[in-house]
Amino acid sequence: MAEPDATDAFNPEREFMDREEIEDRQERMLREKVDHAYSNTEHYRETFDEAGIDPSDVKTIDDYQRLVPTMLKEDVRDNRSVDDPFGGFLAIDRDEVDYLHTSTGTTGTPTFMPVQHEEVSAAGELLARTLYPAGLEAGDVGLNAGMFYHLYSRMMEVAYREHLGMTHFNRGGLPFEVESDLDEDTELWEMADPAIINMTHSSLQKATTLLQEHDVDPSEAFPELKAVVTAGAVVTGTA
Repeated sequence: MAEPDATDAFNPEREFMDREEIEDRQERMLREKVDHAYSNTEHYRETFDEAGIDPSDVKTIDDYQRLVPTMLKEDVRDNRSVDDPFGGFLAIDRDEVDYLHTSTGTTGTPTFMPVQHEEVSAAGELLARTLYPAGLEAGDVGLNAGMFYHLYSRMMEVAYREHLGMTHFNRGGLPFEVESDLDEDTELWEMADPAIINMTHSSLQKATTLLQEHDVDPSEAFPELKAVVTAGAVVTGTA
């Protein structure tokens, strides 16, 4: 098998790691996270103590999967309060939280998501790595359609601007929710000339249906479009 060409990778140092090096890194980071969670969160400490587990017992991924009880979103919801909206899961002081978001609430009551800037930066780099193979280049426009309220949007902006050198176009309002929006949205999108569009799956379905009904050819309306991102998945013309 031919060796991969490092110039085709966003981050060759990480993407071409040996499997042994990857596993060693994963397990070292796992041990650090387990120890930090036990030492700094009420929920993990109580869960480990009730199960008779000490953080030192978890040395490998297999140890974690075999020993640590499954923790659910309901654990947060059942234990959160006005005094502790994080349900005993927050592992840092509250004044160290840089961003506070909530989940969409599609599976129940929205869940608070406390985030630090370095986490957003790291996530942005990971997203950039997934977007890079679509052929995105510096100066391209990344259109964020309807996801402006979500933490995911903040991560996408970091991916676009800080890691890929792109322009981030934040189009407020869910696109294509009603048919009367079609002409206005299409014109705005054509003006922006996006290379990639980030939208919810339901909006993508609606957009596709309306474009077909109005005989709008996406390749003509958006000649620079290289990919669409929906629900975290990258859809390209070759997918």
